[in-house]
Amino acid sequence: MGKNRLIGLYLVVVGAAVALQFILYPLYGNSTDAGITIWLTLDWFMALGLVLALYTTSRRKQADEGDSGACCSSAPAVMFYGTAVLALAFFPNWFGEAFTEHVNDTAAWTIWHLIDSVLPVLFVVEGRRLLRA
Repeated sequence: MGKNRLIGLYLVVVGAAVALQFILYPLYGNSTDAGITIWLTLDWFMALGLVLALYTTSRRKQADEGDSGACCSSAPAVMFYGTAVLALAFFPNWFGEAFTEHVNDTAAWTIWHLIDSVLPVLFVVEGRRLLRA
């Protein structure tokens, strides 16, 4: 199995796990610390997935642009910039959760809801593309 296929498989699995946790968390998350523990564990996999997705989408965007220098109007560009925006939202929130005192902030939870609903879509789309390539 090639490098791109391994990255693709990783992205699909992490995307599916985040989607499943996002859907199931309200059913058990408020009554136990297990839900938060799962999120804190998934965050590490999400962080690696974002780095991998930034790498693969930037390579595809560069290949699509070629020597023409065309920018920002293709599907690879949309995937790259979408992943970049997601990373910009994810990493400060993750650092705040993982490496500082946990604060139950409504604004932070809103950002996490956006991250946790967009990330699975981007990961699965990019992962499936890598698996098919």
